[in-house]
Amino acid sequence: MTKAPVEGGRARTGATAAPAPPPDRAGRALEQLGAVADAVLYEGYLLYPYRRSSPKNRVRWQFGVLFPRDWVERDGPVEPSISGSADSWYQQTECLLRVERPGAVVRVRVRYLQWQHKQAEEAVRGERCRPVASIRADDGTTHLTFDEAVPCEHEIVVPLDDLLVRENVFPVGAPDGEDVEPLPGGAGRVVRRRAAVRASAGVVAERVADGVCRLRIRTENTGPAPVPGVPRGEALRTALIAAHTLVGGDGVRFVSLIDPPEELRLHARACRNAFTFPVLGGEPPTAGRRAPGAAGTGAGAGPPRTPCCRRRSSSPITRRWRPRARVISTTPRRSTRS
Repeated sequence: MTKAPVEGGRARTGATAAPAPPPDRAGRALEQLGAVADAVLYEGYLLYPYRRSSPKNRVRWQFGVLFPRDWVERDGPVEPSISGSADSWYQQTECLLRVERPGAVVRVRVRYLQWQHKQAEEAVRGERCRPVASIRADDGTTHLTFDEAVPCEHEIVVPLDDLLVRENVFPVGAPDGEDVEPLPGGAGRVVRRRAAVRASAGVVAERVADGVCRLRIRTENTGPAPVPGVPRGEALRTALIAAHTLVGGDGVRFVSLIDPPEELRLHARACRNAFTFPVLGGEPPTAGRRAPGAAGTGAGAGPPRTPCCRRRSSSPITRRWRPRARVISTTPRRSTRS
């Protein structure tokens, strides 16, 4: 795993198993799909706490949260479901794809928010600073002590032939860190601290029919459990928040699990999704042209103008068509657990 530069506060890392092919329609569709996922999955973070009296804003980080396993199962094993409304320690997505040519490549982007605490500190004597709830700098900006988040993204590119032989597991965690920002006029500083997140993503495929494979992606929080009995707010420090996956490929097209072709209906029913559900995205097909598409698990819908199939709840809806998508996204639902 390599660490890429941080641009605009967005941490981006890569776990690559094969040289990335040049950008194509599928690559562009992934970028568009990611923009939709940002708007949908990060909604809870951006809106809170604009009105704390609203029930949906009383619990932060409402979408697919992956805690350390020991903490989330302290009262017993979690029950698998296709909803992200329950806290879990893993997400699993299974979907079908058609292989269109030899040497096909699968692209996976594991994305989530990493907890970060923003502490305002007021300058006192000398170089000493003391924590405060808020501080007003000389430029008129007020800085609040607050829990915020850093977007993390891991890119995995792996040949489909490798996935048909064995499961490939990649680290998709994020390191701890501390950033100090002095405020204008020597009023104080803002300190941002992050706890390390440990996670892995396993990708594997199996052939289920001539030219058709079932792809499975399983993301797990592999970190140690927090101290027993800590509240959810404390456990969030080492969790994957709003975790979701964008999946694309070169030389492959995804099959709708909601409206599959008749010959693949049984294979579609056999797909097992836990805490996510695949949502196809991409440009709808036009006469004489097949849709490049995009698909994702855990977060999103397709790019603008690309509706395909949508889940009831918070994911963006689009009109329904029989897609042959190159990319897929999965969308967790909100959590109301306190």
